[in-house]
Amino acid sequence: MESPEWSFFYDLDGNLIQKSHKIKNLVYNYSWSTLGKLIQVDIDENSLPSKSLKFKYDGLNRRIEKQYIDFKTSKNSYLKRFVYDGEDIILELDGENKIKALFVHGEGIDDVLMMIRDENDNELFEDDESYAYTKDHLGSIREIVDHEGRVQQRYSYSAYGETKIAKMNEKDDLIDSPYGFTGRELDLESGDMYYRARYYDSSTGRFLTPDPIRFAAGDTNLYRYTGNNPVNRIDPDGLDWIYVQSTGELYRVDESGARIPGTTFFGYSGAPGYVNQSNAQNLRDLGPIPQGQYTIGSQRNNRTNRGTDLLNSLRLTPSANTDTFGRAGFIIHGSNNPNQQDASEGCPIFGPNARNTIGNSNDNILRVVP
Repeated sequence: MESPEWSFFYDLDGNLIQKSHKIKNLVYNYSWSTLGKLIQVDIDENSLPSKSLKFKYDGLNRRIEKQYIDFKTSKNSYLKRFVYDGEDIILELDGENKIKALFVHGEGIDDVLMMIRDENDNELFEDDESYAYTKDHLGSIREIVDHEGRVQQRYSYSAYGETKIAKMNEKDDLIDSPYGFTGRELDLESGDMYYRARYYDSSTGRFLTPDPIRFAAGDTNLYRYTGNNPVNRIDPDGLDWIYVQSTGELYRVDESGARIPGTTFFGYSGAPGYVNQSNAQNLRDLGPIPQGQYTIGSQRNNRTNRGTDLLNSLRLTPSANTDTFGRAGFIIHGSNNPNQQDASEGCPIFGPNARNTIGNSNDNILRVVP
């Protein structure tokens, strides 16, 4: 595969194994585990080793170790280990397992609020080593502010997340902070971003590996980020919700394509006589929700076009390339009669547990498949 600047090479599983710049004599080599996890990135400049990154993961597929080797300047090399609370990093340790940084997070996913870093390397955490983050509507870090409210570091991004960091102080080095575009972890050494299930290259707007659910996701491009709409959407896990139109089944998958335990639910879509009938998806107020891709809105009380308030529901907005056959107003909501399949005119109907799980997942893409 080619772009104006880069040549790309993939293995038989679709994983990127090499990226080479056509002008700069710069080559990135990627190594993958048998489980499809990125374990090493080797960067060569002028045909000589320049940098290397190595990664380790735990049984929950969280990245727990990052080792950086700088072949040109060995003092820049480091080893970092990470301690998690759920999906959030709360501690960063060095190679001797000394605590180097603490992180405070909000209730949402990728919602880091504060960092305290042992910059003086004295195993103490002092006031002048604490920082707060300011963010934009995508959760991207925009500023790092010190304990007195002064901006110490400022971030700017291209539409697809290419990052520029401006130092706003007299310090020799940038403040060591792992977070960047959409609040995810940025590997400055390689330019890639860690999105849990997959790694993302902001210079190309593509993931390094294909979507683990392949074409069942409803997109013929298995590598692109947020359906090429990065200004308005995020992809915290690189994964989506899948709704099977013909069965009413809803589920999430992990990076291997396996369903995540506790996230499989059964509901329905379509009016009586047309429930889960794929061949009726074009029938207004009768057939099930049409196949395609939808953005899931936040969980709230949504009002229908007829003025009915649907409690703790999630509004669905079709993507530009989804053919809804002139239909609109789809909302994931519940039913007053759970034992009767009579609450839908096309909206997906699910109980409160399913709706709460969707709302709390922060994965905001629903793909409706046959």
